[in-house]
Amino acid sequence: MVKTTHIPTSLESELVLTGLDKFQGHITRKTKERMLSVPIHDALRSLSAHVEMTVEEIIKQSVNDEWFIDKPWFIEINQGLGSFLGIEMHSH
Repeated sequence: MVKTTHIPTSLESELVLTGLDKFQGHITRKTKERMLSVPIHDALRSLSAHVEMTVEEIIKQSVNDEWFIDKPWFIEINQGLGSFLGIEMHSH
């Protein structure tokens, strides 16, 4: 059985933009510019490859490290991802 994850484009954008900031020590400026110039789905895959994490691992890290805690949609996304990925969610 193959497990796939559908990620809305808006979340992919948030993951890429925030991930580029969070992982800036692993990504050159030229690579960052290239990632920002391709379709967002490709940019997320490229980010994943550069930081040697799967997209799912990046999602888990973003949830666990509360990258988007100040975003209004954070709790809703947390609940959905937490259920899907089996992550324990913490309320603030």
